[in-house]
Amino acid sequence: MFKLFNEITLRGVDGISCIKINPWKQEVLALSTWNGFVDCYDIFINERINRINLDCPMLAVEWISVNDIASAGADGIVYINGTQIGFHNAPISSLAFSISTQILASGSYDGIVKFWNTKTKKFITEFVTDDKIYCMAPSPPSEIVCGCGENRMIHIDCQTNVSTNEKTLMHGYNTRSIAACESMTAVSVVQGRIAVINRNNSSKTYAFKAHLNEPKNDTYESTKTVYPVNTIAFQPNTDFLASGGTDGAIYIWDVKIKRKVQSLCDVNDKLFQTSVSSLSFSSDGMYLAAAISYCFEHGPIEHAPDRLVIYRKDDIVRNSK
Repeated sequence: MFKLFNEITLRGVDGISCIKINPWKQEVLALSTWNGFVDCYDIFINERINRINLDCPMLAVEWISVNDIASAGADGIVYINGTQIGFHNAPISSLAFSISTQILASGSYDGIVKFWNTKTKKFITEFVTDDKIYCMAPSPPSEIVCGCGENRMIHIDCQTNVSTNEKTLMHGYNTRSIAACESMTAVSVVQGRIAVINRNNSSKTYAFKAHLNEPKNDTYESTKTVYPVNTIAFQPNTDFLASGGTDGAIYIWDVKIKRKVQSLCDVNDKLFQTSVSSLSFSSDGMYLAAAISYCFEHGPIEHAPDRLVIYRKDDIVRNSK
């Protein structure tokens, strides 16, 4: 399905928290970093084309138009192109943009989701939960979905500010990432699993083991190692879900037939030397960007440098079954 296409040269980047390919201009990618930068790269010619220094760990980045980038982070401030438009009372963990409504949502550890008009850059309203917001994603056509504390998932309509669906996750673990498409929502957790929720038929909801090492039959090892699934993303207009974990693995899953269809590797056909921190598909599904960046799951130790790799979809169509 996907082959390694390019690796982007990074300069002055220390800890990649989030990456997003521009939905309107697929050769351009934005990333946010723990050392306070929001960078833009042309992934076709391997060139950095813009840098914003916000002097604070940036935890989230989101395109809101072909030329405009929202970002947010540890200072609790929402920025557009580096200019403050509003704030929360705690760090902001995630951003989500609804293209159909042109509304930006910001989710924070203060337990509040705030909505912003991206045309006027003004605050619209807020939705208050009773726990931290850990992750968010746009949920077509006009909602955003939040992964909260206490293993809850909440769908919120951007236009009415009403919760359309609230669910306690069936696997009962700590939420790490969330992704949505027209009919499904996927949630990944620290304990190596992914849950897939069918929005039209709750009986088809299921969870599976995604990033873990099972003990081999020919060894005396009795324990298995589970790895946090840091990031997940649906390939647009397909049933394929990409996942990246602290094991340095990137997998493509066909969530309809419940099967892994591809493992994406480094140039040496091995796992990456450190964590996969963020994934992003282009809007046409042709490109998948992956941030390889240590997530401090083992504390402050020596680790491999940050990398940004781009995969491109094969021209050859393969049967995933």
